[in-house]
Amino acid sequence: MKRQNLILLATLAASLSSHAEYKIDKSEDFGGIALRSGKNDSVRRYTGSASRTIPYPIAVVRKGITNFADKCNNKLRSKREFTPASYDCKYHHEQVVESFLETGIPQTAQSESYLVGKKLYHLGNTRYYELVEVRDGTNEKGQRTTSISQRMLGDEEVTSLIKPKFKKSSDFDTRSVVYTLTETSPKETFLTYEYTAETDHWVLNKQLNVPQIFSSISKTIKEALTVIDKEASEQSRSVASQY
Repeated sequence: MKRQNLILLATLAASLSSHAEYKIDKSEDFGGIALRSGKNDSVRRYTGSASRTIPYPIAVVRKGITNFADKCNNKLRSKREFTPASYDCKYHHEQVVESFLETGIPQTAQSESYLVGKKLYHLGNTRYYELVEVRDGTNEKGQRTTSISQRMLGDEEVTSLIKPKFKKSSDFDTRSVVYTLTETSPKETFLTYEYTAETDHWVLNKQLNVPQIFSSISKTIKEALTVIDKEASEQSRSVASQY
């Protein structure tokens, strides 16, 4: 029942969000990252998208996305609450203090699901849980595909699944990331990245401040793609050394 309630809430939230009309008033392109922003009444939406071909197998690229605990800023270790301060993250993410997995939530036959607790530091403390869902499939061309979605949850959604360690604290009302991986050959993967966030925060929704938010989002996307490349390269070297 808990799983059904979560799916219903997610479907309703996505439906309401997708039907809202946002008038685009800012757009920028940063090195292959397309950023757009627009408003609907007092709510501003930010989107970012990027795509690239990665010269590694789809399973390797997938691991480079889902290695959440390996991504943080080690200089912020003193701010950790749920991860040992002595732990060294392999990959640098400027704003991330720590990420930790919460397993044990109900699963479906179609996807693998789990929660990731995140604590960030950027002009103050931010913390929230993300629902991560991983789905494998096949596209119309018969190519293997993997979809990895991350969606920030509200407190009610989290408590329907686990006993949370904290309450949500974020200037954004919604935030989601979707990676779509397509196997173009046994050793090559085409990746698309889609970011969406919405806020009614009185500072973040002002058009004057959009360039600053764009800069932060583009940096986050670049860091995410860089980590994927580094992790995939390391995994490939590790596999090759065994032969």
